[in-house]
Parts: sequence; C-alpha cells; structure tokens
Amino acid sequence: MKVVFHNKISESCEVGILEIPPVEAHEIMGTVTLTKNEKVELTRIKNDNRKKEIIGTRFLIRKMLGNNAKIFYDEFGKPHLKKSSLHISISHSHQYVAVIIDKKHSTGIDIQKITPKILRIKDKFLNRKELAEIESNKDISGQLHLYWGVKESIYNEHGKGNINFAEQILIEPVDIIRSNEVKATLDWELGRKKFVLEFKFFNGFMLVYIRDLANIVS
Repeated sequence: MKVVFHNKISESCEVGILEIPPVEAHEIMGTVTLTKNEKVELTRIKNDNRKKEIIGTRFLIRKMLGNNAKIFYDEFGKPHLKKSSLHISISHSHQYVAVIIDKKHSTGIDIQKITPKILRIKDKFLNRKELAEIESNKDISGQLHLYWGVKESIYNEHGKGNINFAEQILIEPVDIIRSNEVKATLDWELGRKKFVLEFKFFNGFMLVYIRDLANIVS
C-alpha cells in the first residue's frame, strides 16, 4: 500500500490519501498491526473490498498519527479516535482511502471516482438554484462531483444523519477552473454552520474536504 498524498492543509488540519493495490485482503493484512477487535471485525466481513478498506484505513491513520492510533464509530456511524481530542473523517472510493484530521473542530472529507452516473442523480442532491448554476457551466460533470463532494463532506462532519442534501446544504457559486476553494452553509434545527472547503482533481477522482468551520446559532 502506498500513501500518495499527505499534506498539512492548515495549522490544525492534515489530509492523507492511500492507494490500495489490486490484490486480495489477506495479501495486505500483514502491512499493519491490527488489534484483536479489528481482527475479529474482519472475520465477520464477507466482502473482500470492504476488508481492504478497513485495513487501508488503519494503515493510513497509523502512518499519519503513529501505531497507537485507534478508531471507533458512534451510533450514527461517525468515526472518532480513541483517547484523543483530535477530530477525524474518512472516505473510500475504489482503490483510494482518504482521511482528514483536525485539532480544532469537527471535520469532513469525501473522495469519489468521476463517472457519468452522477448525472442521473443530480436532482436528488441539488436545489433549483444549484441546478441552474450547473447547467450554465461548461464542465457539468466536474461541477456535479464537486457539489456532491461538498455536501457529502458536510454530511460527514455533521455526523447525525437526517440532512436533506438539496435544501439544507447550500453551496455558493464557484469557478472550478480558477479556484480550489468553495463556501457552503448547513441549515439545521439547532442553527447554521458555515464552511470553507477545498477540492482537488487527481487521477480521475474528486477530493473535497473541510478547511474551516464557523458555527452561527440563529
């Protein structure tokens, strides 16, 4: 397995991407020291790709934070680091695992393969204003994957489910050719959160992650 990207995004935040080779899970099992519970978890999983995601996630997190770093998931499926005040988010797509770690605030990340299939679901996660902006853009596919990545990253940061992507996560217009930054807002029952996110195209994939977060209670 190979760490293909590991950068400090800000004073408090770092992002890592791992590439998993096209082999079976048992062939990469020995690349990372797994806990007893992690080994038990793997024995319960039938899907080999899912096993590789789990192994790859542990490998990348321990490369970023050291061998003592361990994760657990809460009742909503949101990941946390054991015995740590650091915030974490994880995303998988095909051969890649992406992780973001932030010292200051909860965070979110999304990685996805760019595919024409996203055109079929655009009405499910975009509101009318965002759809109009997409239609006026020359790179519709790139813009759609960016908007999906923004909303998925914010959903992952929120970590409690029950979010309407189209109506509650609102994205400000962005020129994806001239910028790598986008702003968005989450409106929910306890108030409003404003985000600054960064995005990156690489190897036919879209990476989006939260750089800054401001809570505004209405």
